[in-house]
Amino acid sequence: LPLADLVAAMAGRDPGYALVPSAPHWYFAQDVVSLHAITFSTDGRVMITTLANRDEAEVALWDATSHRLIRKLKLPGATQALLLPGTEILAVGTETGHLVLLDAVTGAELHRVRPQDGPVKDMVLSPDGRFLAVTDGVSPALWSLPDGTLHARLDLPGEKLRFAPDSGSILVGSSRGDLARALPPWDLQRRAL
Repeated sequence: LPLADLVAAMAGRDPGYALVPSAPHWYFAQDVVSLHAITFSTDGRVMITTLANRDEAEVALWDATSHRLIRKLKLPGATQALLLPGTEILAVGTETGHLVLLDAVTGAELHRVRPQDGPVKDMVLSPDGRFLAVTDGVSPALWSLPDGTLHARLDLPGEKLRFAPDSGSILVGSSRGDLARALPPWDLQRRAL
């Protein structure tokens, strides 16, 4: 992932608008009927919701205090989304296994890779902001931030991922009820995409 280049290219720009609330738009029942994922920015100011409706899927950014809509982005097949720490870059996982990086302000697609064979079922950031973990339920991947390299593939199949509060390990849960913990060093090859 070319994260350093993307962040540098966005520095100092004036797109004419920012990630701030627009006209009031509060949550409605239809906003949560197909809700697949909810995450928060690392500063807690923005809530990100993903409506996983296949071709009608969308990611919405909300002001976490006022609950007003900031922006909705249509992205067919979206299943998960989160803001990368210290950036205006939205990482979105899809049902085709793609990881898509979007400019959260303009909605422009910045980069797309397919690191997973199956649909992205979960994505989480480490509390220290150093890693992004992504899983398709079979092969969880650990991405190093901000350089964007694939740091490791975990040999722990599971659909749910959570980092320990100190970022020192990652928990992998499966639909069979298994729970495993991966500890560093994650001793698999590093490669840049």
